[in-house]
Amino acid sequence: IRKNIFFNLSGIVKDERTLFTMNEVQVSLVSSDKVSIKIFTNEDGYYAFDSTMFEEDKTYRLHISKDNFFSVSNDISTFEYTDNHNFVYDVLLKPIPEEPIMLPDILYDLGRWDLKPQYQDSLMVLVKILNDNPNLIIELRSHTDSRASLEFNDDLSQKRAQTVVDFLVGKGIDPGQLVAKG
Repeated sequence: IRKNIFFNLSGIVKDERTLFTMNEVQVSLVSSDKVSIKIFTNEDGYYAFDSTMFEEDKTYRLHISKDNFFSVSNDISTFEYTDNHNFVYDVLLKPIPEEPIMLPDILYDLGRWDLKPQYQDSLMVLVKILNDNPNLIIELRSHTDSRASLEFNDDLSQKRAQTVVDFLVGKGIDPGQLVAKG
């Protein structure tokens, strides 16, 4: 005889700037077998999934999103639990800023556009942001020094920006989310 194990998930969503609770934030729970349930936070920023939405020995992806805010995702697993468990996941959503977001510098050899391995790691943060926010479109800019001709430098800077775009697309990012600007 195997006893049933029950799981619940709840939390409160707040604006990171103001720390006020946020209503009408979409909260999705997607199981490893692709069953998806979507709910919205109430006027107190509260959301909850009850035990009818969870099963033992599964992995779930919790995704929290609202327009003009960066989305947040978290993986939840029920594999390790042998008794009932209440998951609590409170979230601070960060607003998408109006001004450009500066990434760490990516440096290239003179006259080259190959993306060096040490800079690929710093781009993985951007991969996570873009995966979590499929509605986000970003422009990646690159430049050169002034040692060569204007035409050569224009072409080189565009190739450098495109190299970063190609790297991100290779990591599964939708090309429609990316604009290369040399």
